[in-house]
Amino acid sequence: GAMLRIGTRGGLKTVAATPDGFAVDMGPWGFIDGDRARERGSDAVVTAQGLKVPRPGVSITMGNPHTVVALAEGEKLDHLQLWTQPEVSPTPPDGTNVEFVVPADDEGDGIGRLRMRVHERGVGETLACGTGACAAVVIGISQGKLKERVTVTLPGGKLTIAWKGPGQPVYMTGPAEHVFDGQIEL
Repeated sequence: GAMLRIGTRGGLKTVAATPDGFAVDMGPWGFIDGDRARERGSDAVVTAQGLKVPRPGVSITMGNPHTVVALAEGEKLDHLQLWTQPEVSPTPPDGTNVEFVVPADDEGDGIGRLRMRVHERGVGETLACGTGACAAVVIGISQGKLKERVTVTLPGGKLTIAWKGPGQPVYMTGPAEHVFDGQIEL
């Protein structure tokens, strides 16, 4: 399909039209505290309302900071109270979005699945976060827990994230819907 390059604060992104929506090359990513994350499997401790005990997290940047927390059960994900900002220790220098993920049932089609909820810094819980979905999948794949292609289900819909490993681009695909018209006077 048609391609468009868009300049963002996170770098240049290439967007391509697909039959099901759009695909975006999300650009480079990196660990915020790579040595600690690789040595321990986590580099942060996250406390959130709705969790009885703090959980380990991994902080990465996708052009913006994310801390990903894996949960074992969907019930824990459903009971999070994300209108309150989770506490992340140590907090990355520019703050962080916090993604909570839980594996979803495998449908036998070779595609991994995650359910996810996100608290965006300065905003609260949001229905979707593309860079957060990418962050969650990159962490899962780098830890050997996910396949190279993953469907992430968020309250606002589904995204498919694909990443083949270090040095390779992270691709996000999904639908787009027109939700608003407006005018701005300059």
